[in-house]
Amino acid sequence: MEVSTVTLWLIAGAILVAVEVFVMPTMILAFAGFGAITAGLALNFGMVETIPNQVAVFFFGTIVWALILWIPLKGWYGPEGGGYEDMIGHTAIVGENGLQKGIKGEVVWSGSIWNARLSPDSPVDNVEGGREVVILKVETGVLSVALPDK
Repeated sequence: MEVSTVTLWLIAGAILVAVEVFVMPTMILAFAGFGAITAGLALNFGMVETIPNQVAVFFFGTIVWALILWIPLKGWYGPEGGGYEDMIGHTAIVGENGLQKGIKGEVVWSGSIWNARLSPDSPVDNVEGGREVVILKVETGVLSVALPDK
């Protein structure tokens, strides 16, 4: 059984949208998925025939879908600033190299390694690896951390 080109475009579109929803929320994959579905439908209804025209419809469709859906979908992807504010107050574990005031290091939070800096307000200048720290602030992909108050 041979799979038609229309079916391939529609399957590719569905896969891109599914990856967007379930794996990697970037918005771009959804737009590309809608573009692929648009190309498949245009081919199905005889609006395009050649592969270069199908690819052109795919790219043009991706851009049109992005223009139409950017603002409505933007709210689904969390608040301005990246949506990492929920990390504040949680604890993380300092990476094996430790943290030194003024030098970027690493911590592990929620199973992921994050760049981190010891807070300038911290009363200590070094924190050894494996210690627990509290996340105080998130800015541009770097966590500001300090030892927990005890």
